Amino acid sequence: LLKERVVIAPILEVLEKAYTIGGSAKGSLAAPQASIIATIPVGILNGGLPWNYIITGLVLGVLIIIVDLILEKNQTKFRLYCLGVAIAFYIPIYYTAPIFIGSMVHVVAGTDADKHSSDGILYAAGLVTGDALFGIITAIPIVITTDANVLVPNSWQLPYEPPIWPSFIALAALLFSLFYIGKFEP
Repeated sequence: LLKERVVIAPILEVLEKAYTIGGSAKGSLAAPQASIIATIPVGILNGGLPWNYIITGLVLGVLIIIVDLILEKNQTKFRLYCLGVAIAFYIPIYYTAPIFIGSMVHVVAGTDADKHSSDGILYAAGLVTGDALFGIITAIPIVITTDANVLVPNSWQLPYEPPIWPSFIALAALLFSLFYIGKFEP
């Protein structure tokens, strides 16, 4: 427990100073789950819970479960899980889009989740971990220089605007690697 405190506390401090965790300003790290969970006790204490939204969500949840039970009874490949729909409602698109893209890679690769999951899941988990580590590493120069734009190419005063097309090549390579690992490496 001591080593977690020694490692995590400084990392969270760097992230808070660089990006502001849970803030509403542009560039801050979003915390949608915390905002939703905080709304419930405040609404109970103040008597201002949005009951129309709660009842609508309850009815939608029941309908989704009924549709999923019908799909399960008919033994279709497609299922409509209530948790997946609920997450798609309250988590921002920039979190759910990669999940959707990963699902499409799974469909295009034609993999069986029960037989072909281990290597693809490990690879995807490594990508997520790498993204998190990159976010931590890029926070360090922001904290050291106290300049939020230290890593922004426009602040480097280049004589030209950097092109965006190399990003699409990197994305295509990433999607191909996910497809290849999922299809041919299990």
